[in-house]
Amino acid sequence: MSDIQEKERELKAAFIQHLPARIASISRDWGELVIGNLDDEQLLKLYQKVQNLTGASGRYSLINLSESSFSFEVYLNALVGTNRQPTSDQKETGGSLLSAMKHEMELIRSKSGIEQHKEILVYLLQASNDLAPGLSDLLEEQECTVLSFHHPDDVEGEVQRRLPDVLIIDASFLSKIGLLNRELAIQQEYQKKQVGIICLSQSRDLEQRLLALRSGVDAYYLTPINTHDLVEKVLDIASPKEDRYRILVVEDDPSQADFAASILQKSGMKTLALTDPMKVIDALDEFRPDLILMDLYMPNANGIELTAIIREHPAFIMTPIVFLSGEQDTDKKLHALSVGGEDFFSKPISPRQL
Repeated sequence: MSDIQEKERELKAAFIQHLPARIASISRDWGELVIGNLDDEQLLKLYQKVQNLTGASGRYSLINLSESSFSFEVYLNALVGTNRQPTSDQKETGGSLLSAMKHEMELIRSKSGIEQHKEILVYLLQASNDLAPGLSDLLEEQECTVLSFHHPDDVEGEVQRRLPDVLIIDASFLSKIGLLNRELAIQQEYQKKQVGIICLSQSRDLEQRLLALRSGVDAYYLTPINTHDLVEKVLDIASPKEDRYRILVVEDDPSQADFAASILQKSGMKTLALTDPMKVIDALDEFRPDLILMDLYMPNANGIELTAIIREHPAFIMTPIVFLSGEQDTDKKLHALSVGGEDFFSKPISPRQL
């Protein structure tokens, strides 16, 4: 192979590598056009992005992608300069053309030998871009492919074709995603893949938070959102490392909590020690423990009450809860176990017990 051919091969590989980011940018702009957030100048920039993609695809002999991109280019050209929003039929047509481009991209990447497992696909369902400004750009910097949607029905159609690694959803849609949740469950079983769900919310309303938990949400973020933290969470969910066993220690005595946590850490486990029982629900969302060690008697909320609340959340129904207590009354122990506890460790706890 000559130097020129080798250089051309490298350029083509780089082009294919960055295709997801380019098409995600086009998809995001298209989503803004659909909801009326794109003026004619921005529409022209979208048209130019598609035009550039058409030319580059042809230059690298990616004929099918070039043709599907050209069809979308011609479609957008008819809208440029009209200063009118596309009709419902036009939106449907544009969406179909964009989907065809995405399909061709996936075929190209699957044939190119690029390691597909490195790609992280994120679906972003939100009513506006205000909840986490700059999120899409930051995700794309981490080589994530971000597809934006503004209605649950659009996501439902997309997951039938391909599941994302992570679905980020605006909490305002929680009451409208019944069909989407059912489709996700079906496709996760069919495609043998789990989807992480992150919810973004402007409200501290407890009912909305409960609805999120019942909808299978893995993490819940309130505005103002630290976008960098959110990106880290997406990467953590999408590319899980070989995680150590995670133990949540809920104990109002700091010395007891630290003692239990340190013993468990020395055994190779990951721990989070809480001395404030009122922070347990937030900790569950963020830490996602494999097991909970719960002090039975604490101020503000005792272990029995907290266990009953935890068991109301579908995500934590099966999480083992072991009580820590010096309680000797058998009836009281049985009552504690009846609300969802698995076992008792008697205080003072020995390292061997842990």
